[in-house]
Amino acid sequence: MAHVAQGVYYKKVYTWVIAMSALWQTIAAWFVLILVAPLWTNGFVYMVMGRMVWNFTRQAKILGISAWYFTSIFVVLDGVAFAIQLYGAASTQSGGTISSSEALKDLHIYMAGVESSSSSS
Repeated sequence: MAHVAQGVYYKKVYTWVIAMSALWQTIAAWFVLILVAPLWTNGFVYMVMGRMVWNFTRQAKILGISAWYFTSIFVVLDGVAFAIQLYGAASTQSGGTISSSEALKDLHIYMAGVESSSSSS
């Protein structure tokens, strides 16, 4: 609620991302939401990083990369990690009976998404 209030007060629309992360972590009764909720936090961190580059560097660039492009790259990669995690976690949690090798494959897919998300943050 604090992030929503600050976003409204300071007119910063991008704070909805961290509010979404908090919401998903709060209502995460379903296993997959617990696993993918931190991706929203990562997205918020990337967006804040871009705004810091924009506001605190002379040319709004780091190593020749503009703040907007820098943020966009990380948010897109975080979205890819989100899709991989969601697929792997949902496949593991499917209601049907699956073999242990299939479950292990699904867990490896999920972990690939976790690794790609954590290595980019």
